[in-house]
Amino acid sequence: MHLSPRESEILRHIAAGHTTKEMAAELNIAESTAEWHISNILVDLGAASRAEAVAIGLREGLLEAKARGSAPDLATKRARRARTWWDDRVIRFDLLGLHLGEVRIGRGRSSK
Repeated sequence: MHLSPRESEILRHIAAGHTTKEMAAELNIAESTAEWHISNILVDLGAASRAEAVAIGLREGLLEAKARGSAPDLATKRARRARTWWDDRVIRFDLLGLHLGEVRIGRGRSSK
């Protein structure tokens, strides 16, 4: 599988969780151009969605592990927010407005 350098760049932005609008702004291109590149990527990879395109890109070596780890701040904030909710949940017990206690459920990792 082969992607052009621009398509590879767009795929890295997709993997980082950028929306079409964010990607277009960062790359200084029109949103319609970004959508056109995304459509070409989906066709080239035989993917039905952005998520599938990223999965194929990882499997085929089109995306490097470094690219995923060095996601821009926006994607990193989203990932931290999602990880915090998933890894460290709090169940609160209230009865008629009186707080009885809470249980913290986590996976042993700090959410900070």
